[in-house]
Amino acid sequence: MVAEEESIMIARDNSGSIDHHRYKFQILCIRSYCRAKLKSNPKNEIGLMTMGYTDKIPAYSDHMLYPTSDIKKILSCLHYTEPMLLGNLSFTRGLLSCYAGLDPLEPSNKLKRKRMLFLLEGMSPFLFVCV
Repeated sequence: MVAEEESIMIARDNSGSIDHHRYKFQILCIRSYCRAKLKSNPKNEIGLMTMGYTDKIPAYSDHMLYPTSDIKKILSCLHYTEPMLLGNLSFTRGLLSCYAGLDPLEPSNKLKRKRMLFLLEGMSPFLFVCV
């Protein structure tokens, strides 16, 4: 049985408050989550974004991958962003950007179940939130 079609945005912490070991663990978690979701239904779409910012980075997300079902594109985007050295975490910015990324651009997207997944390690030792 194939699971219900979903459109998922994953927002991850890449601020300066996360250490390198936890950052690598975050990548492993996202990788296994994406593989499981795409295995349950190949029509699922997954997007990625970061929530770290500095004064030099504009208010919108420079590192965003809109929802796609191409696992190679998703996995290559995971290694694109390294943790910022002096960046801060903006959960509000992450929430708004996730919502914008899930906005249905195609009529077929309106029928998909929407999910937002947040990995917020800068706020606690490890906090995993799924909305």
